[in-house]
Amino acid sequence: MKKTIQRLGLCLTLLCLPCAPAFAQEPKTGTLSEEELAKKFNAIAQKIDKAFRSGKGTLEGLAGPLKEMDQLVTEAKDPKGQSAANIQMTKARILMNFGKIKEGLAILDAVLVNHKTGKIAQGIVVTKARHYIETQNLVELKKLNSVAKDSKLSQPFIEQIKGLYYIVKAQKLGEEGKSEEIKLVLENAKAAKVVAKMIKEVEGVYYHSKAEALRDAGKAEEIKALLEEAKKAKVSEGFLQLIEREIGIAKKIGKPFEDFKVKDTDGKELTLSSYKGKIVLIDFWATWCGPCMKEMPNVIKTYKKFHSQGFEIIGISLDQDETKLKKVLKEKEMTWRQYFDGKGWGNALAKKYGIQSIPATYLIGPDGNIIGVNLRKKSLERAVKKALKALKKSD
Repeated sequence: MKKTIQRLGLCLTLLCLPCAPAFAQEPKTGTLSEEELAKKFNAIAQKIDKAFRSGKGTLEGLAGPLKEMDQLVTEAKDPKGQSAANIQMTKARILMNFGKIKEGLAILDAVLVNHKTGKIAQGIVVTKARHYIETQNLVELKKLNSVAKDSKLSQPFIEQIKGLYYIVKAQKLGEEGKSEEIKLVLENAKAAKVVAKMIKEVEGVYYHSKAEALRDAGKAEEIKALLEEAKKAKVSEGFLQLIEREIGIAKKIGKPFEDFKVKDTDGKELTLSSYKGKIVLIDFWATWCGPCMKEMPNVIKTYKKFHSQGFEIIGISLDQDETKLKKVLKEKEMTWRQYFDGKGWGNALAKKYGIQSIPATYLIGPDGNIIGVNLRKKSLERAVKKALKALKKSD
């Protein structure tokens, strides 16, 4: 379902404006014109880009450029002008990217006070929408529809923001395994006269959610039939591809995961068979993989919650830098065992199991058979909880 959210970015192509903070008090007037401000900001933006390219794109590494941005706003002849707003919005986006959500949102709200309409207002709505989509904050996402209306943004843009609420609501229900409840969301979207394209997105979420439930039960043939239904409903090609992919995954459910014999990062023998009787997550990942690291807090949370009940993880790292790998393992408190051979995509186990993208995960039952593939967020926790419950009953 992750790709569903990624596709929502296409619905927001009206948006890519920079973003960052404003000031609580009335800023002093400087001497820089709009043109001079934009030119100086461009130089700072290049520093930020260089920092990311050199591996210093951290909040600490960007402290200098962020401070320069603050100073630049104080030097603006029109501190409430568009250039100053763009600088502030950019800083807000950077802060939010590094988890400083409260600070970033406060900056956006302050900028909105002086830019209630136009491109700046639209950029603020877009930035907030992206955050609320990712966090599935339905309350705030719904409020954005009113903000877009009050800002007198274009009607097509307002319609997109309205439609996003229903798509994300459907997405959230899908992740909770509540496929049938998405039908009501679909009906509500139609009643609200959401644009046809976005109604099709909600419908696509519904069919894919049903496919995921069938996948977890290993019902490949039923997914094939569902795929034909989705085609007749004229669901978008993207969702049809996702549903078709679930057929291949469903065929793996209930099949043995071939054992391996390697050395872990401590030089000790590591095999899957030594975990017999446990619920094991085989996690193909890397520290350089954005989606992997984004999902990692959920993996860590699930491990800590269920480890004492018989849940284990075996990490298979596609990193090439062992020092960096061990640093991340320590910082994130990832205490489970890891296999690392420094070959990146050439990792021996990744090649053995045909891994072509990461994160890639396999949930293995106590008998060594696959019971889940590429589980994310709540789906992972739900699957582990269900497997442990079944394990407990069999004892």
